[in-house]
Amino acid sequence: ANLIEKPTSGNIDKLRDLIIKNDYSTNIGLTKDEVKTIDADSLVGKVNTFLTSMQQTLYPLGLHALGELWSEDDLASTVSAMLSYDLVLENNLGVLNFFKELSAYHFSKDYNSLNAFEREFILNKSYDIVKALIYWDVDEVNSLLVSENAKYDNPTFLACLNLAKKYISLMYSVESDDLLEDTVDITDPSEIIAFHEKNMSVYPEGPKVRYKASYLDPAVASDGIVAYYLQPPVDMIEDNVVRINGDNVADVNELYSTLAHEGFPGHLYQITWYLNTKPSMMRSALSNIGYTEGWAMYAEDDAWSYSGMNKYATEFNRINTSLSYAMNAACDIGVNALGWDVEELGAYLEDIGLNSSMAADLYDFVMETPGVIVPYGAGLAQFMTIRNKAKSTLGSQFDQTAFNEVLLTYGDRPFELVEKDVDKWISTFDPSQSVPVEEEEEFPARPLSPWPFVGGIALALIAVIGGIFLIRKSKRRDPFA
Repeated sequence: ANLIEKPTSGNIDKLRDLIIKNDYSTNIGLTKDEVKTIDADSLVGKVNTFLTSMQQTLYPLGLHALGELWSEDDLASTVSAMLSYDLVLENNLGVLNFFKELSAYHFSKDYNSLNAFEREFILNKSYDIVKALIYWDVDEVNSLLVSENAKYDNPTFLACLNLAKKYISLMYSVESDDLLEDTVDITDPSEIIAFHEKNMSVYPEGPKVRYKASYLDPAVASDGIVAYYLQPPVDMIEDNVVRINGDNVADVNELYSTLAHEGFPGHLYQITWYLNTKPSMMRSALSNIGYTEGWAMYAEDDAWSYSGMNKYATEFNRINTSLSYAMNAACDIGVNALGWDVEELGAYLEDIGLNSSMAADLYDFVMETPGVIVPYGAGLAQFMTIRNKAKSTLGSQFDQTAFNEVLLTYGDRPFELVEKDVDKWISTFDPSQSVPVEEEEEFPARPLSPWPFVGGIALALIAVIGGIFLIRKSKRRDPFA
């Protein structure tokens, strides 16, 4: 825009270079060769026309220049509008105009000849197709459309889909990376635990305790441990210790989640809360690891909600944590309980929308440490499933603090008993007073088939961003247990 305000010879040359270098030629309806040879007035006119059209069609949707990712609706509308222009393909492959293609397929007319009703149909059809491309691959969308209308089965339409997918990927990648790399502001372990302790508004009040968080000497640190909480004596619950293996903590975000797991609102809080109720000595000695590790993972998941990071980094880290453990647990059960080989494990990953290329490494991991990861992932899935059931049933009557108190009241126990306790709590409410609460979906995710019941454990359906997947090392309540 600055270059065409003063169309001097030098500025026109800069404008030509800018258009060619950044592949803008198709946007103004020219080839790169035509950009080099067209006269200055015509070039400025085409650029002005394009900029004016962009202002009228895209700016009202929001260009998201102030740190906001595209919503799926805005992205679909914007890409659809971009494809309504004549876009010249390289290598003499023709001109693309998505609206004209759709008009020909459905009405056998040029888009400019359509009546108002027909144009509305094309606008909606274009939007729906682009929105589908947010979730699905080009080939999958193309196959579905061809089954609907054989006219879609042609190279020009496939080129339209590929271009739309390219725009979608470009818009997401340009804006998402910096937002997803956000970090928490605290780095000192004791300060992080104190921060967690101050953000316990959805948990019932526990006893006043002291704690010390420190790093392990590398000489005695186990490579398989990220951190651990050392359970206090039953008659001295005030003093608590958390030890961290610094070599296994990748960054400050992992330290933050690890200390939520080991400290507040994880092991330290759950165990001291229960011991403070003065249970029988036998109950103090027994442990249900699925509950204890599941609770600590449930605490990790919640801790991201008050991390202070932007909402995209918050959700990214929450999904990263949850998916890593739940996925590894499901695969551990498949391999070690159901006897899957690498190919069957790969097929399972593909079936739920993940990349099977990780199957061999994952297979080796669960074979080397059978059952270790299961209490973490399956326990998390159980707590999330129970909470989702309670929220869905109670709607507006659901109270997170009261719900967490029900989970905590009888200490670590089999999930069958946890479910019975929650069901009993739910039954105290009047169903006629429950107003459904619609959860806000902030992040579009490719639809997945429901996760199967594996080995009798209902694994929760977790939204997927990209192909997030990490093999996790254990976080333990007590390394000597």
